[in-house]
Amino acid sequence: MQIGDENVHLVRSVMDEVFGRENFVSQITFFKTAGLAKEEMSSVTDFVLWYSKDSQNLRMRRLFASKELDNDASYNLMEFSDGRRRRMTREESGSTSAIPDDARIYRIQTFTAAGLTPSCVFPIALDGVTLSPSQGVSWKTNASGAKRLIAARRLVRVGNSLTYVRYAADFPVNPITNLWTDTASGVGMDKIYVVQTKTTVVERCLLMSTDPGDLVLDPTCGSGTTAYVAEQCGRRWITIDTSRVALALARTRLMAARYPYYLLADSPEGARREGEITCQVPSEELLRASQGDIKKGFVYKRVPHVTLKSIANNEEIDAIHAKWQDRLETVRAGLNKALKRSWPEWEVPREADAAWAESARKLHAEWWKMRRDRQKEIDDRPARRHRISLRPALRRPEARPRHRPVHRRKSFAAPRPLRRRPARHRNRRTRGEQRREFRSDDYREPEESRCTEHREERTADVWPFGALPRSLASRRR
Repeated sequence: MQIGDENVHLVRSVMDEVFGRENFVSQITFFKTAGLAKEEMSSVTDFVLWYSKDSQNLRMRRLFASKELDNDASYNLMEFSDGRRRRMTREESGSTSAIPDDARIYRIQTFTAAGLTPSCVFPIALDGVTLSPSQGVSWKTNASGAKRLIAARRLVRVGNSLTYVRYAADFPVNPITNLWTDTASGVGMDKIYVVQTKTTVVERCLLMSTDPGDLVLDPTCGSGTTAYVAEQCGRRWITIDTSRVALALARTRLMAARYPYYLLADSPEGARREGEITCQVPSEELLRASQGDIKKGFVYKRVPHVTLKSIANNEEIDAIHAKWQDRLETVRAGLNKALKRSWPEWEVPREADAAWAESARKLHAEWWKMRRDRQKEIDDRPARRHRISLRPALRRPEARPRHRPVHRRKSFAAPRPLRRRPARHRNRRTRGEQRREFRSDDYREPEESRCTEHREERTADVWPFGALPRSLASRRR
């Protein structure tokens, strides 16, 4: 239910009586157009009240937005490809475009837990210094997990404390909350109806509460935004309105719009694409058993979700570290022998001295190259294993089916001028004028739904995850 600030408290009281206070989910605040000029404070927000029929069986699909790092004071460090780390300058912190291409942005967080776990109290030796947790607290993982974190270069000593390195690329998105600040519309919004909600708001409402193939009902059609968005997202829809003008506008908008094509998860091509994303080969039985059911969803793009726990519990890091360690130790021993030094691993200089012999310079370059290769292999493993789904992937335009939707003329009949009626009937309305409705079932689709194809373009653009931008529309309906 969308409502303004003047009546939100009244509508919420009524909905509490209808659905029950225990079934209240959230009150979403979103920005709209600039407020009207008046003596009191202008209102620039509207509200969406979300209630469920049964809170125990609530269906919610969490949405994400890309993480903005410009002027983010927490992510103020960066690491280069050769392993060097330093603090960002003021220009680099103000704009990510000033950061070198080979650098990774990161932040540091405390490695001590809030409580005390006896199995997580032990000394940690890092760069020749032994550190222990303070009295009454413990580390965030056990000894084996701390060993893997050190191998992955995720632990850094800051003074006498131990911190955890969290890269911005570990989780490059943020969950969308109940405050939407990116939904303000203005002169750039092409309105075709007086009270028209921005598509971003309706998109998020549908994507949070429905799945592909679900039926969406909008009893107040207006400009047909709900039906338009539902068609974009692969949902069925029914929209109703008493005005012929509203239905005519909605019909024109739906028939003239462009729609994306997504790849069904329950299809041979979808199973192969899913296998490419998850690095698993689909079985022949799975390919033959696919039926093209849209209710099983689409093939979604993924982003990494790397956490401290996922690294500490990843046993593959032990095997990767052991595989490279013997070779690194051999090269380091040769370097120390050539220079008559006894450098431990953390004291090997990053730059070779000009006075060194050519053989020592080659050993030094080889050692650091192996260090970088080992680190890259360790970093790739958690990112591949831990991912979350974001939005459907799009199919290439040449693979989409060619057909046009067929509709019933009765439901989409254009408004005709009304004939003058006798005086005794002028205040009456015909049955057709009392309420008109049309639904997505009026489209007769082929066996392969037009919303199940996918194409890939503009993948480098950034938009709120879950929202389907108009620029990705595939073709004129």
